[in-house]
Amino acid sequence: LNGKLLTVNPLCGVSLPSTEVKDAAVMLRQARMALVILDHLGATRLQIYNEGVNRQIHRSFYIVHAFQEAQANGALSVAYQPIVDAKTDTIIGAEALSRWNDPDLGPISPAEFIPVLERNRLYGQLGSHVLKHVLAFLRTMDVAAEQQFAISINACAAEMEDRSFVQNIVTAVEEAKIPKDRLIIEL
Repeated sequence: LNGKLLTVNPLCGVSLPSTEVKDAAVMLRQARMALVILDHLGATRLQIYNEGVNRQIHRSFYIVHAFQEAQANGALSVAYQPIVDAKTDTIIGAEALSRWNDPDLGPISPAEFIPVLERNRLYGQLGSHVLKHVLAFLRTMDVAAEQQFAISINACAAEMEDRSFVQNIVTAVEEAKIPKDRLIIEL
């Protein structure tokens, strides 16, 4: 266009006529719901409405709205996967992993809830929650100063775009009186 290359990424929500639905207003509403899935869940560029779309939308909105309570009641927890030095067969660290066991839905996979939280700009709250738990865990550990041991936490790219991201971590680590080399931030 005017000598410039433009990329167009169309999104299309589709509702197909069925024996149950013949009303154009209902079909239009269903097509919009299919578009919500495309936008909200980052799915493909074309989504045909079906009952699965409806369930996905409700589940996604449930995750967003239940997130605060999950943090408060312990349903959102941090698990630690050990990192082992293969030469010495000793644990030299761990990776912090978010886990969510919802009272209504049961275990929710991080592959499901993390992208939903990221798309709804709740990644900072999740990151703060994990950091708080990791620092508390590190405070309880009896690790000699010369012993190599660190815990890795994951951060999404959007978190790192926040100008206060690094300072918030540095402040939290200093307040917890944890040596800085005990924490690794992974992108």
